[in-house]
Amino acid sequence: GGSNATAPFFEMKLKHYKIFEGMPVTFTCRVAGNPKPKIYWFKDGKQISPKSDHYTIQRDLDGTCSLHTTASTLDDDGNYTIMAANPQGRVSCTGRLMVQAVNQRGRS
Repeated sequence: GGSNATAPFFEMKLKHYKIFEGMPVTFTCRVAGNPKPKIYWFKDGKQISPKSDHYTIQRDLDGTCSLHTTASTLDDDGNYTIMAANPQGRVSCTGRLMVQAVNQRGRS
């Protein structure tokens, strides 16, 4: 039977980051659950497409899930949420990204 089925849970949650624009950032967490949960990423409540060319979404066999961008923009500032869902239930956690402007010469 389904006695070993478990709702998704986070073995490691998202952290918060404070960076300057142009810097890379990677949100990482680890998700467990049986059957293997489906994963969805959101920024400020809007789902991030797995086909996004700004973010790279990865998932390892050990359940580690990551969202990476090589060069953050001021638009990346916000709240990032990962949701994990399977028939047993769903769970989410949120990490905050603060992107600070770099004061470059020639910028008004």
